[in-house]
Amino acid sequence: MSLRVVLCGFVFASITAAVVPLRGDENSAVNLRRVPITTPGPPPAWALVERHVLDQLYPAAEEFVTRYARPDGSLNLTSTSLMANAWMHTGDEKYRQWVVDYVRAWLDRVHENNGILPDNSVRYFDPVAERPGVPPDVAVLVERLLPEGIRLQLVNLHPTEKRRVILQAGMFGEHEFTRVRQVVHYPHQFDEIHDRRFEVELVPGAVGRLEIDLRRYVNAPTCAFPWQTAP
Repeated sequence: MSLRVVLCGFVFASITAAVVPLRGDENSAVNLRRVPITTPGPPPAWALVERHVLDQLYPAAEEFVTRYARPDGSLNLTSTSLMANAWMHTGDEKYRQWVVDYVRAWLDRVHENNGILPDNSVRYFDPVAERPGVPPDVAVLVERLLPEGIRLQLVNLHPTEKRRVILQAGMFGEHEFTRVRQVVHYPHQFDEIHDRRFEVELVPGAVGRLEIDLRRYVNAPTCAFPWQTAP
């Protein structure tokens, strides 16, 4: 079961895009393009709610991974096996039905996607903490999702400190970002990316929107994190 919270808000922001190389070290495979969001604005309601939920979930998720997660499978598969085991131990039909519905839903999505297993269009990383997920005080809302791209709203809720977040095209970097448009200057100003990842830098209190074009399934998938050596 998944929980989806849809929150709407209108935010006006000025986004200045630039190309700045990241600090490199022996673990850096490539320098990423950086898109700064430089103008602060009032935090939208959805960002405050999202950040509150994430702040509550992160400690629980870390505890769960420490106790139960195994490196030989995804958490989705782990949750499916837990339900299957519950059915086999108790005989309760509701557990068997959960597995059947879950697998059937995935099969339906694959069929609707022309035989391709659906995935995430964007994955987020915290380059400072070197971990998956958005950094502290950062909230992200996917406003629009199309075959040729996405539209994101990004917010830094910290009033005095900047935040950085890496965006990756696809769960395993299998897609490619082609360019990033500044919504406030649309359609005349954009940055060419042509990479599986780029970084967004948010000044204190920054609020902004990005329209991102991408090409799907053009890269070999990788499990490497952005700070690890990868093709």
